[in-house]
Amino acid sequence: MGSDDDIQKLKRIIAESTAKIEQTKSVASKENQDPSKSLESKKNIQELQHKNSKHELAVGIYKKLFLAICVYIILVLSLLTGNEHYFQLKDLVLIALLSTTTANILGVFYIASKWLYETAK
Repeated sequence: MGSDDDIQKLKRIIAESTAKIEQTKSVASKENQDPSKSLESKKNIQELQHKNSKHELAVGIYKKLFLAICVYIILVLSLLTGNEHYFQLKDLVLIALLSTTTANILGVFYIASKWLYETAK
């Protein structure tokens, strides 16, 4: 019976050793995968931070562009209302002035929109 007990102890020791080896292999494989996952997660975090900072920049620029458009509208209204009394510009000059400045304002807005919100090609 002593030999059967010894055999059982050896089998248990072998099973425990095998389990520890498998556990060590699993930990080693996880450690090998972690750096790539860590790099991938760092890359994702940096991409999100970049998108966030770009969004904050876009919001700031759009606020300034909105303010510029509001000022432009006020100036156009004051030019139109004050044209008869103060400026006395001819119709063709007034049309040329308003159309070129409107095209410039809309062009700046369009360029800023294209730059801030790039589309995937």
